[in-house]
Amino acid sequence: MNGFRYALDVVRATLMSRIQNLGLLYRRKFDVGVNFRAEPYEAKLDFDSSHSKTVEAFNEPQNVLDLGCGEGVVARALSEKGCQVSCVDQRDIPKVQRFAKHFEQQDLNTFKPSKSLRADAFDTILLLDIIEHLNNPEQFLDHLRDCYGSQTPRVIITTGNIGFIILRLAHLVGQFNYGPRGILDIGHKRLFNFKNLISLLEESGYVVSRCEGIPAPFPLVFKRGRISRLLIALNRIGISISKRLFSYQIYIEAHMTPSVPGLLHNMLEDPKQSSQEL
Repeated sequence: MNGFRYALDVVRATLMSRIQNLGLLYRRKFDVGVNFRAEPYEAKLDFDSSHSKTVEAFNEPQNVLDLGCGEGVVARALSEKGCQVSCVDQRDIPKVQRFAKHFEQQDLNTFKPSKSLRADAFDTILLLDIIEHLNNPEQFLDHLRDCYGSQTPRVIITTGNIGFIILRLAHLVGQFNYGPRGILDIGHKRLFNFKNLISLLEESGYVVSRCEGIPAPFPLVFKRGRISRLLIALNRIGISISKRLFSYQIYIEAHMTPSVPGLLHNMLEDPKQSSQEL
């Protein structure tokens, strides 16, 4: 056996396994029995990530609606900062109900706010890693604006960046494989880059006020340590040069504008309040 070639194969396999854990490429032989679908996404509050950036966006207590809250990682962190958080998810998650102001089990593809959710005036609505899972993001954003646009809440959206350099290079050599996790998660129905996500929001009546790139979640692969911190720092430098090319995820803050159907609905529900809004 050629020892050098064997060592090279081991290094290549190890590297591919690490890259797969980031969700950038996928080979079934590297699954090694891990059922990603059965495991919730890990918390990413202790390093530069979509979770930490979202929590940092709250400088004071607010009334928050977390759509697609998952295990409630961000919702819990916000509640600890004094926020009142209402949560919606397609699964029944008892532990979220222990700290959420209100919890509802709903599929966001057919989302219909209950009277409790409609009665609340939300300062911020969270759509964290959700929009890529929806059957029709355009229809969902329109419906959400009809429901809450008159309140002009802030909306925080995060999603994977299909323009990430690793995926571009992989596509260049014919690699475009969906997997159980990451930007090419097998459950993702729509893929976004900065340009088409901003266009989608603006054409849906949302005013984008902040748009940033997020580094790859290296600590989930290399653990929390010097290597991860170095890789995140290098990734941050790349993002400062070209966020469209070096961002693993997209982070956007926008504000809804009132829609005509929403104003008409509010007028019928509360004519006095609606006349003040107009």
